[in-house]
Amino acid sequence: MKLWSRLNARFRQWVLARHPREKETILTQKRIYILPTGAGVAFLVVSLLVLLLAINYENNLAYAVCFTMLSLFMTAIVHTYANLSGLQVEVLSVSPVFKGDQALFRFRLYSPRVLTQVSFGFDQQKAQAWDIPAGSNLVIEVPLLAEHRGWQEIALLRVSSLYPLGFFKTWSWLAFDQSVLVYPSPVKEDGELQAAGGSVMEPQALSKGQEDFQELKAYGFGMPINRIAWKVFAKGQGLHVKSYTGETGEDVWLSLNIWPNLGLEARLSRLSYWVLELSRKGIPFGLNLNDEILMGPDIGENHKLDVLKALALYRSEPQTHD
Repeated sequence: MKLWSRLNARFRQWVLARHPREKETILTQKRIYILPTGAGVAFLVVSLLVLLLAINYENNLAYAVCFTMLSLFMTAIVHTYANLSGLQVEVLSVSPVFKGDQALFRFRLYSPRVLTQVSFGFDQQKAQAWDIPAGSNLVIEVPLLAEHRGWQEIALLRVSSLYPLGFFKTWSWLAFDQSVLVYPSPVKEDGELQAAGGSVMEPQALSKGQEDFQELKAYGFGMPINRIAWKVFAKGQGLHVKSYTGETGEDVWLSLNIWPNLGLEARLSRLSYWVLELSRKGIPFGLNLNDEILMGPDIGENHKLDVLKALALYRSEPQTHD
């Protein structure tokens, strides 16, 4: 396995040195590789055995069968290669994900002719096959496990095909210039959250009093959707959100000091959970990462994404698959 891993790593370096990362590529003869499969080798051996039989017994029918089989074998080379040739692949944007989730990398495919059963997949992951229609764009999603927090570079994309007979396998490795932002995996754990006024707040207190309706407030961007008063909206009175008595009324500060006995990744995971939880409840919160990153209390979708991005990039190194 170690030998195979080293060979695989060297092959990756060779591919990247030969074809630098780019946003779009077209499969040509310089990128496409082709080798016979086990079925193809067996078919060729049988063809040669039939040829030996024809020579020994000077049997014309055996000659005919042998040459037909060899013609089919040679024709399969051309058709298998042609099933990838000319394919245009463009990498599209990818949405951020949490560590441990599958990042869905999107690709736009275009071919001037129909391509059948073309498989796409990253190394060590199961590939999926698509039929690509002629002259139109096809957008596909290929999953890749988000293993590291921060910017994770896209792995080499394997494009392959066995069509039409399975005697040959043609493939190519494509290197794209694209990365996905990976947030810390949210982990639920209680802790003492600090209010903006300096007092300590138990997390359980954040959910108290939400059963006591107080008033309706005009809806603003980023407010929790689950608090929208839909019945009021149905009456044509516009979008409003419900507010409740007993809410803390104070902003919350999230910091690494809440769980001093845990490692950095564990603390970031718990902060990630509380970012989602406070955003869901519509409670303003700020972020303080050892005074290196300081974001004031706020609320809304943009604030949530900014805080998650700060957690993702805090003391992280870009991860590559080279």
